[in-house]
Amino acid sequence: MAGIIGATLLATASPAFALSVEIDGAKASTKKKEGYKLIRVYDTKGDSNSVYGNYHRQASPSTERTLHNRGGSGTHAVSGSGSKILDQKACVSIDLWPDRCSSWVRNP
Repeated sequence: MAGIIGATLLATASPAFALSVEIDGAKASTKKKEGYKLIRVYDTKGDSNSVYGNYHRQASPSTERTLHNRGGSGTHAVSGSGSKILDQKACVSIDLWPDRCSSWVRNP
C-alpha cells in the first residue's frame, strides 16, 4: 500500500536585510538597517592575500572609493558612515598578478 507523505513549507516574506557580494577569499556587505551607509569587507580565506572593497556613494557617485582589510583571515574592516553606498564589489589583492574582483552589485 502506498503511503502519502505530506510536507508543509513555511515561507515568510521579509525585506532584504543585507546586500553582499563575494569572490573566493573576499566578501563586501552593506546592511539595509544602516541605510546602506556602511560597507564591511571580510577576509574569508586563510591565505597571504589582503582584501578590499570598492564602492561609490550617493553624494559623489563618480568617485570610486576603496576600503582595505589587511587583518587576515576571519577579520573584517568597516567604513565610516556617509551617504548611501550605491554599489560595491569585493576584491582579493594578489602580488605580481592582476587582482581578482567580483562584479559590481547595486544596492536597492
